[in-house]
Amino acid sequence: MVDATDRIVLEYTPEYGPRRRVRLTTCTSERGAYWRIEEVLSGCGWRETGREAVDDVEISVSSASTMTGP
Repeated sequence: MVDATDRIVLEYTPEYGPRRRVRLTTCTSERGAYWRIEEVLSGCGWRETGREAVDDVEISVSSASTMTGP
């Protein structure tokens, strides 16, 4: 099981269409360091739409004063 410290989740709602999310979770195989998993929210919960092994992850966040949204 993946510990909460070993994953990153980005959820968003596009202008048109259902809510989506991208998860980066620790990869247990030798294909890469993380799985990048794309999902869409359906009537029954989250449904995976794509997956890819990635070797390196870098995250940049703007200051709160420049971010917009609800």
